[in-house]
Amino acid sequence: MKPNNHDRFLRNVFSTPAHAAAMLVKFLGRQFALDHDLSTLELVPGNFVDSGHLRHEVDFLFKVKKSGGKSVYIYLLVEHQSTPFAMMPVRLFRYVSRIFESSDAENRSPRDVPEVIPVVLYNGHRKWNSPTKLSDFYDREDPSESLGDAAVELKYRLVDLSKVSDQQIRQEGPANTHTTILALLFLKHIYDEYFGALLKEWAHYFEQAYREIQGESFLESATYYILESTDVAHEELIDCVVPYTEPEVETLIKTTGQKLREEGRIQGRAEGHMEGRKKGLMEGRKEGRAKGRQEGRQEGLQEATAKALRIVLISRFSELTDEQNRKIDGANLDQLTNYLERVSGAKTVDEALR
Repeated sequence: MKPNNHDRFLRNVFSTPAHAAAMLVKFLGRQFALDHDLSTLELVPGNFVDSGHLRHEVDFLFKVKKSGGKSVYIYLLVEHQSTPFAMMPVRLFRYVSRIFESSDAENRSPRDVPEVIPVVLYNGHRKWNSPTKLSDFYDREDPSESLGDAAVELKYRLVDLSKVSDQQIRQEGPANTHTTILALLFLKHIYDEYFGALLKEWAHYFEQAYREIQGESFLESATYYILESTDVAHEELIDCVVPYTEPEVETLIKTTGQKLREEGRIQGRAEGHMEGRKKGLMEGRKEGRAKGRQEGRQEGLQEATAKALRIVLISRFSELTDEQNRKIDGANLDQLTNYLERVSGAKTVDEALR
């Protein structure tokens, strides 16, 4: 099956050990970094996902040595569908079984049987409320008469991006990379209708990611991902990112977008449409497109821009006061756009809303 947008993008990022390590430390914690030698992290070839699920699942198997020298396997399953899957423990049990089969575990010595830790990364809109272990499905009303200790078990670590703040994603750390920060922000917000309005806030990460390992390949993949997976136009991406980056990044984004046009995978936008996007950052979103009504477009554009502004302010600073919320509610579209453009250079919420 031909790889989809998510698959191509994720494999570009997390096939690089440094970026994979940064992601694992961010979500598994500092203790994981202390207990393992991250310099030994490597991607193990192979895919274990059912063919029928490849459109919304991407998997990675990483091998890393513990501080004591023995290796452990981290099985990362990225679940990029809009709703949780209730039977995930059952599905993961099947995937992990394939890992044991591929490693010929039953013919190894007991000491060499691989330790596999499943991790699910989910970026849907709805919060994950499904079981995280097989035993949650079992009937344990009368444990004294059951063989509970002998029941098959599988647990997995869940990372639900809807519960992870942008501030947490952007938090610097000893193993962190700007490529990983940008990739996780993309994953968290890729389904959001105000995605384009967030790009200016993230623009400086493009330059920093370009300077990191596999930076050119990442930005090319990121450009493809944005233009193929969102309503953001090529011109809008350039307008949001290029003013904050070096010429090399500008050239890369422009060239990649041109390739997509030549391949017929995106359509050029009219200059008048681009001008409308510059004024509102959100032209062409669902509300704005509805039945072509100018009044509805203007209201939808203002509502979406206000929503994006609140998200950016909260992720960069803290919760907003009642007075600050009232100021946003009372602002017109031009004022909201100006506030949004000031955020990246502001030191406080009030400075951005001046």
